[in-house]
Amino acid sequence: MNYVTSYKSLLLAAACAAGLTAPAFAADAPVVATAAPATEQSTHGVLGQNLANLGFSYVDLHNSSVNAMAYNLTLNQSIQTGIDTLFEYNYLRSEDTGAGRLIEQKVDFGGRAYTNFNGFKPFVDGGIGWFWQKKPLAIKDNSFLLFASVGAEFQAAPDLTITPAVRYWCTTKNSANDVWEFSVKANYWVTEKLAITAKISRDDNQNMGYGLGLNFRF
Repeated sequence: MNYVTSYKSLLLAAACAAGLTAPAFAADAPVVATAAPATEQSTHGVLGQNLANLGFSYVDLHNSSVNAMAYNLTLNQSIQTGIDTLFEYNYLRSEDTGAGRLIEQKVDFGGRAYTNFNGFKPFVDGGIGWFWQKKPLAIKDNSFLLFASVGAEFQAAPDLTITPAVRYWCTTKNSANDVWEFSVKANYWVTEKLAITAKISRDDNQNMGYGLGLNFRF
């Protein structure tokens, strides 16, 4: 993969700041009231919310005659204002290549830190997980993975937020699995508890992803 080493260092540092030092930050932070009125909360996006996301994506694999489908589950838990924890699971399965299918699974957990400037919320996140891969001809690979992201969520309408982001993830065993992903995601709250999402993404291999999903707030 082609990526800039300094960017990689920056994002991995962000992972440490968001995913590993968040508990210490929470312990040292002054105790403040974090509950928001329901009328205010309903206009917010994803950051700072307790929610579950179910998503589906169509993945156009670059320079390939086959494409793939991806399914994901994300859980976001607000710890206090400015600190979230997250759990993610992703399953990708390609069409049959004639020699088998490409199947990938990722499961990870981490932390996210953000701040709020009148509805504009920049954030960093990061964490660790595990990666499984089965390629055509029954070639298998698995490894620990690391990830880190930077982005911002901003209010486009009372119940609509837009979130551009850049994520880097890598496996500790095989550098061929290192990926930079650039994405834009929209979240629209249909009710106080239910939102619809849409996402477009592109990675440094020029694979394109087109996704839809649902957010359930609890």
